[in-house]
Amino acid sequence: MRPTLRLLALLPPLLLCACEAPLSCDLSDPAAAWLTLGDGTDGFVPIDDGDTLLVERGSQGGMHVIVAARTAAIHPGQPTYEDGLRAGDLPVVELGIDDAEGGQLNAEHRQPRVLQRRESDYELDARNLPFRHFAQLPDNWTELDYADVEADMEQAEFRLWMTLEDSCGTTVTAERTVRLDFPERNPDVG
Repeated sequence: MRPTLRLLALLPPLLLCACEAPLSCDLSDPAAAWLTLGDGTDGFVPIDDGDTLLVERGSQGGMHVIVAARTAAIHPGQPTYEDGLRAGDLPVVELGIDDAEGGQLNAEHRQPRVLQRRESDYELDARNLPFRHFAQLPDNWTELDYADVEADMEQAEFRLWMTLEDSCGTTVTAERTVRLDFPERNPDVG
């Protein structure tokens, strides 16, 4: 065989060797797994019980807080959303905020997510967590002064929580008791 043909015959195995090995469940360690919630407004700042989160208002009258997270000892899934969907190995994240009675103030917020590799752990990029004023809309909701409703909410405590389940079945959960800080309402927006 000519030298050029021999080199071409070696090309397919060499290309296969250059591919990354598939992720295995060896990366997942349920006993060592952890999850920390963070305020994602300006990078990652860990949230402690009793911290106050700034509420942001949307242009259509909605409101949200920005939440990030860090985790370790779980199966991280693929590094891109497209590859993770193809491989079916992205961690599934559920995020919520509950009132003092346990009523969830946000719609279901469960979806596969990409984790960004850091030195010794993974970071979940900051995400908006939209929520409502009430778990159950009161009958007199049209008569309420929402500035008063939000002032009352600023005096209350809320349970912010996240559950992350990797494709190997490891589940980690974190929760914090937080307060909310509402900006002034814009009278021109909902």
